[in-house]
Amino acid sequence: PNPAGGRGCTAYDVVVNSDFFRTLQVRVGAGKLGSRGRLGGSDTPGSFQADPLYLEFFLTVAMEGLSEKYGVELELTGWRVLRNRKFLGSILAQNIRAQPRPHIQELPR
Repeated sequence: PNPAGGRGCTAYDVVVNSDFFRTLQVRVGAGKLGSRGRLGGSDTPGSFQADPLYLEFFLTVAMEGLSEKYGVELELTGWRVLRNRKFLGSILAQNIRAQPRPHIQELPR
């Protein structure tokens, strides 16, 4: 079913470093539940699946950040992680700040 009830909605893309995203995953067949909910699952042994706890934590933090940044209220359920695609459409160039900023700064009084 369409969560927007046939109405338009706004979608936000979140760009995640692929190395970091791999840290949210666990090896299937190593005593963890597979994608079908069985220990070891019917997935290919040695493949990786997202660890639901870490993935949900990460996505919750990301959506709260979007809510604060854009001043919108987001529904914290119903999110999607693309499985067979890394993206939809075309990837736009991303600017990454190369200059390090000090971790501790003195604020003017």
